[in-house]
Amino acid sequence: MRFVFHSEDSLPKLAWFAEIKRNDEQIHVYHGPNVETTDTFFVEGAWNGSFTEGNFANSSLLMGSGGRITGTKAVFSTPSHAFEWLNMARVGERLCISNSLVFLLQRCDLDLDLKYMYYILDLRSIRSGLNHCIKSIPTTSTNRIELLRFCNIEVDKDLRAKQREKIDTPKTSFSNFAAYRQFLVTELTEIHRNANADQRATKYGLVSTISSGYDSTACSVIARDVGNKTALTFRNGKAPSGISSASDSGAAIAEKLGLRTTEFDLDAYRKIPGMPEAEFSAAGENMDIQIASFEDHLCEKILVTGFRGGRVWDRLCKKPARDHASGDATGCSLGEFRLRVGSIHVPLPSFGFLNHPEIHQITQSEEMLPWTLFNPYDRPIPRRIVEEAGIDREAFGQQKNAAALAFDHLPPVRESARSFEAFWQRHKHELSNRKQVLHNIIYSIFKPIRRFNEGAKRHQLPTIPCPISVKYYDRMGKASLLMQWGVEQIRDRYTIADLVRDGPNRQTSD
Repeated sequence: MRFVFHSEDSLPKLAWFAEIKRNDEQIHVYHGPNVETTDTFFVEGAWNGSFTEGNFANSSLLMGSGGRITGTKAVFSTPSHAFEWLNMARVGERLCISNSLVFLLQRCDLDLDLKYMYYILDLRSIRSGLNHCIKSIPTTSTNRIELLRFCNIEVDKDLRAKQREKIDTPKTSFSNFAAYRQFLVTELTEIHRNANADQRATKYGLVSTISSGYDSTACSVIARDVGNKTALTFRNGKAPSGISSASDSGAAIAEKLGLRTTEFDLDAYRKIPGMPEAEFSAAGENMDIQIASFEDHLCEKILVTGFRGGRVWDRLCKKPARDHASGDATGCSLGEFRLRVGSIHVPLPSFGFLNHPEIHQITQSEEMLPWTLFNPYDRPIPRRIVEEAGIDREAFGQQKNAAALAFDHLPPVRESARSFEAFWQRHKHELSNRKQVLHNIIYSIFKPIRRFNEGAKRHQLPTIPCPISVKYYDRMGKASLLMQWGVEQIRDRYTIADLVRDGPNRQTSD
């Protein structure tokens, strides 16, 4: 088998789509201008290994995705975290794989079903972990789209596709705090080195997010140790009370760390013309829209974030697990935005997530007692990282703020809000009222139990079993068509003319 590459400047910089036809030795790959292609592999992203060898399928930390020819088979690799995934569909005698759901829909001439109201909830189910999340979604045809997370997919010329597990991080890396901290620095250093290999056409600098909380602040310290000099922060966040003006700026901390900082208002993205909300909604979630304001700082950059730190580093975590369970889906809607801008997302707390129980043992260990506050917002590992970097204890991690925004609460003057309202009015009749009512009844019945459990976890009290699917954790309403709307708005960015196979962009791998 061999790849035939078709580079198209009009595509999002890091998007790719691979088409395998039965008994055909050629695999055609259509891709954006910043996807790296070689004789044996293609990749968007970086990993903790040699770029020249291209062995990302056997890497424990691939930040991005790609494909490689191995003998008579092709192996496609997902990111080594659960924030993004690969999309696969069988259409006739073709097997198609892409790192963009919208690209796959466009090239396979498939459509999301306007009668199906669970798309966002299906994709949001990853918060329950790899073992419990939804593995495929329907279309208007009989073709379902498989959602492939945290795995390698091995495909032969007969279109047989087998999922292979990614390799684990050695548990010896987490014997104590010092070893774990060094692991974070070493692996991020290797990823940064890979992203700047001489053989690459595009090289990537570093930038991190920072706040007044634990996770992004600790990640900024680690990124600084690797050479980062720039941080991005929001002036305000959302406190538990819902007050949107709560201070969340990490600028003062960044200054003490020697980082240049750019501050943004949480809703600064609303000044962006057009409908920036659409590409976040098309990715299946809409809680990361605020990051759109970072765009000018992210092109050809590795973005180091603290996503999942609340799960990995929380002292009060009840069930440390190896399946990427998180409890929320923040960080999961960056895909389409990232591919278009040309950025590599590195959620640092996800490093070694398969060894979460071992990391949690460090959190609970005696050596971490000096950095343990014994309160509901308690994360000894990031606290120690930041305090040992010279930041006063009272300067961070005092109150949990959130930086997530919901599209549902946009002011109606926004072009995107008007567009979605018109889309809703055109298609709301296609949804089943009976299903919506039943869904919301189940939601309302169990909502008090979930609220009680949230408070119980904060105060370290026993919780009550809540025997319902994660999809009932959210009320059904207009959001049931939000993903379909987002896909419709950005679908044209993936409209390309098929390139001539023997044209100037043709590259092959044997």
